[in-house]
Order: sequence, then C-alpha cells, then structure tokens
Amino acid sequence: MKSKVFRFLISVVLVSGIFIPTTNVHAAVIRYAMPTANGSGNCSSWDNACTLQTALIGALSGDEIWVAAGVHKPTTLTKDRTATFQLKVGVALYGGFAGTGTTRDPVTNPTILSGDIDNNDSKTPVITDITTVTGNTTNSYHVVTGANDATLDGFTITAGYTDEYGTEYGGGMYNKTSSPVVTNVIFRGNLANFGGGMCNDSSSPIITNVIFSNNLGEYDGGGMYNTTGSNPVMLDVTFSENFAKELGGGIYNTNSSPAITNITFIYNTADFGGGMYNYNSNPALVSVFFSNNSAIGGGGIRNNKSNPVITDTAFNNNLATSGGGGMDNYESDPELTNVTFSGNTANALGGGMYNEHSIPLLTNVTFSGNNARWNGGGIFNQNNSNLILSNVTFSNNSADEGGGLYNALDSNSQITNSIFWGNTALSSGDQILNYNSTPSVNDSVIQGGCPAGSSCVDIIETDPVLGVLGNYGGYTQTIPLLPGSSAIDTGNNATCAATDQRGITRPQGAHCDIGAYEVGPNYSYLPLLLR
Repeated sequence: MKSKVFRFLISVVLVSGIFIPTTNVHAAVIRYAMPTANGSGNCSSWDNACTLQTALIGALSGDEIWVAAGVHKPTTLTKDRTATFQLKVGVALYGGFAGTGTTRDPVTNPTILSGDIDNNDSKTPVITDITTVTGNTTNSYHVVTGANDATLDGFTITAGYTDEYGTEYGGGMYNKTSSPVVTNVIFRGNLANFGGGMCNDSSSPIITNVIFSNNLGEYDGGGMYNTTGSNPVMLDVTFSENFAKELGGGIYNTNSSPAITNITFIYNTADFGGGMYNYNSNPALVSVFFSNNSAIGGGGIRNNKSNPVITDTAFNNNLATSGGGGMDNYESDPELTNVTFSGNTANALGGGMYNEHSIPLLTNVTFSGNNARWNGGGIFNQNNSNLILSNVTFSNNSADEGGGLYNALDSNSQITNSIFWGNTALSSGDQILNYNSTPSVNDSVIQGGCPAGSSCVDIIETDPVLGVLGNYGGYTQTIPLLPGSSAIDTGNNATCAATDQRGITRPQGAHCDIGAYEVGPNYSYLPLLLR
C-alpha cells in the first residue's frame, strides 16, 4: 500500500511540474596568502599562494585564509587611497604563519597589514611614532574594512591615514554596520579624524587580546571611536600612548555603550578624557585600569551626559591640568563600586574626581594620595552635585581647600559609613569643606568631628588606625583597618554595603565596619605580594 501511495505522489509531482530543488553546499576551503604570489597563485597551497587581496576576492563564507608573515598592502596602485582589505561575511583571516606548515605564531611571524601603498613612509614596516612619521598622508584611508561574522586574528594593522571629509573615520579599521571578531591584533600608527585605530559605526565587534598603541585622532578617539549605537564587547585589551587632539585619547563613545572587561588605559592623552570620553553613553567597565593618562579635564575619564557603570576599577596617577585628575563628570550619574582613586592630580579642582550637575553613586571606593592644587583633593562637587557615598574611605588626599572633599553651590552630598582621616588642606577644610552646601554625614569616622555646615548623625572622632594602601585581596588596592580601629564593628548594618571593596561579606562581627574595608577572620595585616 505504501509503495502505491509513493508512486501516486511522484506522479502528481511530475504532472504538476513541481520539482524539489537541491542545495549546493559550499565546501569550506583554506586559502593561502603571501605578500607576493607563489607558483600558480591560485591560493591552493603555500607553494601556490596568492596575495591576500586575491584570497579575499575569491573567498566564500566558511573559508579560512591563512596569511604568511610579511607586509601585505591592499593594492599595488600607489595612488588608490580607497584600497582596503575588505573582510567578507563568514570568512576568517589568520595571520602568523611562517609560509609553510599548519602552525602559526603571530609574535614570531609578524603579519603586517599596511596602508603605505606608495611605499614612502619614513617609519616602516610599522609606524611606531604617529607624531613624527612623514610620508603617510597619501596612505590608504582604511587599512581594513569590516564585515559581519568575519574573523581577523593574528595581525598588526598600521599606516592607515584618513582626514578627508567623507572618509574620515577609522584609519586602521572601519566597521560600518558590521560586527567582526577581532583577536590577537595590534593597531599601531594609524590616523583618522575620528578613530585613529578603529571606528565602529552602528557596529558591535567582539575584540579580544588586542592592543591599540600610538594611534592618533585628529579630533576624537585616538584609539577607538564608537558612534550611533555601537556596543563593542572588549576583553583583555590595552590602549597605550594614543592621542586625540580633542576628545577621548583612548576611546570616544557617543550614543554607544561598550562592555569593557580587563582593559588597561595607560599614557593616553586628549584635551578631555585622556583615557576615555563618554557622551550620551553608558558603558559597563569591569576590572579596568587607568594609569598615567592626561587631559585638560578628566585625565582618566570624562563623562558628559553619561551614566557608566564601573566596577573593580583603578584610577592611578592620572593628570588633569584643570579638573578631575581621575574622573570628570558633567551632567552625569556614574555608578562606581569597588573602585580606587590613588595618586591622581588636578592642577585646579578635584584631584580624584570632579562633579558638576552630577550625582555619582559611590559604594566601596577608596581615595588615597590624590591632590588638587586648588580645591577638593579627593573630590570636588559644585552646582547641585549631590554625591551619594556609602562605605568610602578618604585618606592622605590634599588640596589648598577641602583636602578630602569640597562641596560648593548647593552640592548636598549624602555620606554614610565612610572614613575621612589624614587628609590635609593648606588653607582650610582638611577633611571636608562646604561652601553654600549642606551635606548629610551619618555613621562615619571624621577627623575633627562634624565638618562645618554639615548635618551630622553618629560621628566618630577617634582614630580609625588605617594601614597603608596596598593589595589585600580583590581587584583594587585598599586601606586596611588595623587593630584598635574605631571603624571596626561600628557601622550601621541597615545602610552598609553587603560586601566590602574586596568582596568580603559584611558584617563579619555584630556590626559592619565603616569605610571600604571589612576586617575578616584570620586576617593578615601584610599586603599580598603580587607576582
């Protein structure tokens, strides 16, 4: 019976002209690329390797392109500045091959994608100083252009140059509505008006184990420029010695909210936001290190109408020649948890942090060794900046006025379970100085008692016996409470944070400890030795 039914269905198909199509599935292949083609140049093997541009033209989704060490350029036509390595959907590029075999090592076998199409850059094969190189003004606009689901792994991208209207984004790599995977890549010595190293426009690439170094943004985003809803996911990335002549030496975000984990910003510079500048953006930062970045405002970060969420992050030795050595907030409400500001400097206001028309929320934060030449060694608040502080420790900060904290012009901070001790001011207000402001200070340890102009409840004036700033567990440095501390077991459990800055559960005793540090069981008062 079944066979009769089957024959009947077949006859119906034939009579009606219906046919069942077959699908030709592309068998993924490996294509081999060298700076100069070998043998037949058909990309089929190392002996018959083609150029990278040829391999890309012929590649289909699912293919891999294995790229040999050496310098690869997107064209041999020395005046075609539009030439770029255009990635393709679903195609993976792997650099670091020796030109033989199947193993790769991008360190031993550097594979360089260069925009120096006319072969006249003064620094080759990689531009190591973007500020002094010559000859690069006629290079490719974008060395690499992205594509969705493409992979770029094991390359150095250098010598992109774009400062002309219409092409002015992303000297090293330009992603427009494309979200590739970028891994084990170095962006060095690229220049653009916006995003010297990389520009993401309506794009959210995944970026892992990548270095952005010595790239220049003529306007914004020396290392990276994110715009129009670009939310890249970044892990294990370093931004070092990038420059922006205006905003965001390391990264500039506008209407974009990247997710940033285990990232280092070091020695980046800009007019505002040496490490990062956020405009109308809400990035998430976890385990991030800002060190030795510099700007007029916001040596580490400048937030403008932005509300980043920042966790397990350190701001160390950053400089602002005006305000906010570590962070500068304007009309912004960032949320900081388990964060340390140490050794930051502002030549005017807010050595650690500057706030204007802003309401930051700080929980388990340490301010140590920050300095402002004028006011607010730790933090400066003005113009309705109603800071909310919970379990925060201020120690060894300094300024002319307001060594720890300066509140001005209706900045009515709310301070609970916090320590202000050992801060100094040359003129007045060692711990807290208030000008036309009435902060509330509750359940806190304040050297010298309730600051003038403050509304205080349950203030402890005896020594909290603080240790030295160091590594006592957790991601960030903290200041321990030593035996006999007045801050131990004297906090308000109803308002204490659930853990301390290191992640230790509160309370360990009958009551939580005041400040960012909770004394735990079997505690050693010696800092951890980090290898």
